[in-house]
Amino acid sequence: MILNPDTLMHENTLDTMLNYIVSNSNVGVLSCKLEYPDGSFQESARKFISFKYMFFSRMSTWNIYHKNKILDEYIMSKPYDNEEKEVDWVLGACMLIPRSIFFEIGMFDERFKLYAEDADLCYRVIKNGYKVIYLPSVSLTHIYARKAAKNIFSKASFLQLYTAVLFYVKNYLRLIK
Repeated sequence: MILNPDTLMHENTLDTMLNYIVSNSNVGVLSCKLEYPDGSFQESARKFISFKYMFFSRMSTWNIYHKNKILDEYIMSKPYDNEEKEVDWVLGACMLIPRSIFFEIGMFDERFKLYAEDADLCYRVIKNGYKVIYLPSVSLTHIYARKAAKNIFSKASFLQLYTAVLFYVKNYLRLIK
């Protein structure tokens, strides 16, 4: 289990996730619903990065442009989800991965210093024939600030842009391995 240190596991979450992944051998990554400390919903499952998603996501983070059809399409987890569903990638705050699959596909790519390492891992999971599943019936609290990324000229904003381009060049254009 990959679990951020700023998370609080809710009752039955780990047991439910373990039972689910043991019962579903085609699942390569399993995640649950994430909540902010106040109990509100945190968007944690997304479609793979594309330039249109990256652009509108950045505009929203920087408070320039907010909710629209493209962002709604990009965010695959919704507050009203009740059933598990297959998604492209989940935030690395909580990822349950069978050990054999983790070693089969390789660990995290160290070129992703911060951000997009979770998307890259999920991309490789899917490319190897496994599923990434979002399980909203269980949850955990993720104390997620991400304040630095909200500043357009911050190091975190630059790293997010850099890793999104790295993901695109590596996985779509295949210019690097």
